Amino acid sequence: MLPWASAQQSTPEPPVQPQPQTPQVRFEDLSLEEKLGQTLVVFADVDSADIFRPVIESGKVGGVLIQWGNYSLEQTRQLIEKLQGWAQNSPHKIPLLIAIDYEGGTVYTPITLGFDYLPTNMMLSAAGDEEGTASIAYLAGLELRRAGVHINFSPVLDVNSNPHNPIIGVRSFGSDPENVTKMGLSLMNGFKAAGIVSIVKHFPGHGDTSVDSHYQVPVVKASDKELRQVHIAPFAQAVQHGAQGVMTSHVLYPALDNKNIATFCRPLLQDLLRTQLGLNGLIVTESWEMKGATTF
Repeated sequence: MLPWASAQQSTPEPPVQPQPQTPQVRFEDLSLEEKLGQTLVVFADVDSADIFRPVIESGKVGGVLIQWGNYSLEQTRQLIEKLQGWAQNSPHKIPLLIAIDYEGGTVYTPITLGFDYLPTNMMLSAAGDEEGTASIAYLAGLELRRAGVHINFSPVLDVNSNPHNPIIGVRSFGSDPENVTKMGLSLMNGFKAAGIVSIVKHFPGHGDTSVDSHYQVPVVKASDKELRQVHIAPFAQAVQHGAQGVMTSHVLYPALDNKNIATFCRPLLQDLLRTQLGLNGLIVTESWEMKGATTF
């Protein structure tokens, strides 16, 4: 019995690196700066990590996204151990949440970070093997845990309805919302079974864009009905099936809010995602350096 197929039967797992201990500190004990700092994630690699040592040791950073780099798995482990060592020097010794963008395919290459190469989501979708997809995520998740990673910004639940989309493409499971949902849940459940927090993205859907939000503000002109039936549907199902977090998009959806991109839109994030869909987990933003956020 596979571990994601049944909660009633346990499956022996290879030994993994222990996760950071729960800090013995109350939220009320933190200063305002420390509370705000726990919501911030910086991105670092082997060469740039040292610049973040002061803010980590002062307890004003909550997490680190391990940035791509041409280094080995052992170097990745050593980097994470160093980062967590700095966190132990902070006033309240709150461990860092360590995250990674581990989608596979075009957003990952086997020479970076030392982890195994994963197929593109579109390739997984073409195979149509839900159990095999969950197995891939489960085994990959165990490797992430051994290295000290807690969060993976995957899977992509964008329905790629625009064939000229310059940024999603094969990162998506395809143009069929039901298939995107089916395969996305397989990946999500596989990572979850391995003890990895899986953050689904990019809410409420980046699949109908014609420009890259790294460089411009995309505008999706789909109607409210189309957005809900096509693009939001996989996220709704993911939340219903226990998604632990959702990443927002730096995209404007005039049918839902004609003034604010999703990342800055309370009706989308609070009223829709939290209240209507019922998300109790994390809401994570895309990078603040992207032009979709900084030029809006």
